[in-house]
Amino acid sequence: MTALAQHHRAGRLSEWRGTAVGRLLEDTPALNRGCVTKELHEAANRFAKAYEGWRSAMCSRRPLAVVTGGIPGEEDQERTAKLIERYEAANRVLQQQGHAIRQATHDLVCDHHEESWTPPFHMAYHCVEGLKALADHYGLDWRAPERQAA
Repeated sequence: MTALAQHHRAGRLSEWRGTAVGRLLEDTPALNRGCVTKELHEAANRFAKAYEGWRSAMCSRRPLAVVTGGIPGEEDQERTAKLIERYEAANRVLQQQGHAIRQATHDLVCDHHEESWTPPFHMAYHCVEGLKALADHYGLDWRAPERQAA
């Protein structure tokens, strides 16, 4: 009952309600028409993980150092390079879609927003378009069966 009473859940127990992009995908079925929202949500999660990996690799003095027995070792340069490349590849996909799509997708997926925040329509639209591009990039089948036949 406590979870259902939380404002951002809107009376639903869905785990997606915990993120801005999850609420967007659940609350705007008109923007998601013809899409498998589960795949768009998976694309958002993969992009968020890639961004967090990139931040870990770029923002630390000793990114991804190998720690053995509590003694810091050398940086795992191969892993660091992979994390940076993974994010940069996904970010390039968004950049190819245009600045508005890249910015909206990055904002809704990677930045924190209050539970009561609702993105403006143009931002929500651009984010869904960015999630479609990311789903293609990750090899996710986001097109609903009726759209695949067309």
